[in-house]
Amino acid sequence: MKNDAQKFAKQARKLLLEIDRDKEGNPKTLEGAIRSMILKLPDYTQYRDDALNMMYCVLGAGIEWNDQGRLADNCPNNYMNLPPDTHYGPWSDDFGKNESLSKTLKSLPKDIVKKFRQDMEEKEQKQLNKAITTIKEINKRCKTYRTNRKFWYPISWYACRLCAPANAQKDFLNGALETAALISISKIDYEGHNFHEQMHTIEFAKGILPILKERVKYSGEIK
Repeated sequence: MKNDAQKFAKQARKLLLEIDRDKEGNPKTLEGAIRSMILKLPDYTQYRDDALNMMYCVLGAGIEWNDQGRLADNCPNNYMNLPPDTHYGPWSDDFGKNESLSKTLKSLPKDIVKKFRQDMEEKEQKQLNKAITTIKEINKRCKTYRTNRKFWYPISWYACRLCAPANAQKDFLNGALETAALISISKIDYEGHNFHEQMHTIEFAKGILPILKERVKYSGEIK
């Protein structure tokens, strides 16, 4: 597992370093931001819609519109900006070690410890396999949407980043339109406990969609 992790970590870091970034380490384009998020967190942000959801919808992620009209990370080593050493998630040198956990397990019976370690190893291997698959398919993943997506982070006029600033860079403005369009056609999971939030989110997306279309049209992106 360790060798596999480091092999693909090297490839992921190389691809991360190839993305054009500003002096804060944030990508200069929407496509670069999406690519960066998938490469950096391959076991969490696996597809294009995951990245769009995180960028435009999720509150408290540390992502905000900057003075250049781009969505950027304000927190070091966060979702899209480049970490100082480019180690992260399943690519970390500490992945699979669980040293602090090992100290805790010493006081438990050996049979329980053995079962627990087996379960942990299986879980970590699944996480690593998912990450490796994502890295192998990175070009495809950057363009792929989950067609069965049932949940977008709850959004409203005061709680999302779809309300792009006046100076929004064209591709990031298009990303807001793309996200609103995807949300507006998503299906509500009426069996889920949060279906009311889903309904409000979809209605908001439908409401802001024509506004974003006009803004994109005015910016010269569509005719």
